[in-house]
Amino acid sequence: MPVYAAYDGYISRESNWRSALIQRIPEDPLEPGRQIWLYYAHMADREGNSFIIPAFPPGTDELFIEQGTLLGYTGDYNGGSLRSVWVHLHFSIIQDDSRGRYTNELEFANTIDPSPYLGLPVHYACGGTLMECNANPVCLD
Repeated sequence: MPVYAAYDGYISRESNWRSALIQRIPEDPLEPGRQIWLYYAHMADREGNSFIIPAFPPGTDELFIEQGTLLGYTGDYNGGSLRSVWVHLHFSIIQDDSRGRYTNELEFANTIDPSPYLGLPVHYACGGTLMECNANPVCLD
């Protein structure tokens, strides 16, 4: 499945990342004045062969892209873990460290619930109605 940029922003790919990109969003659409980061991962096969498009090679730094830009394709890479995973996209919204860099996504306190950014209710099971994807997601009250 193709993976597209959720918002306008700046793509980076660390030189040792096989399956991941990070996107800096200078102006949080739901909290103006705050910078956030979007993390897209697991875009490689089980052997680590990247499914990220060639426009974003390892070492890419702060390349501006528009919402809807093709980033790559979902995969099942799990970084050498003995636990296998199904094909999926790992998508996280990460807080800024207040010095213009992303925080450690593995620390739960550094993440932001992506549901409102995708136009989904915070608690899906309590949503009451089925949600549909659209090109311009908005926060639901």
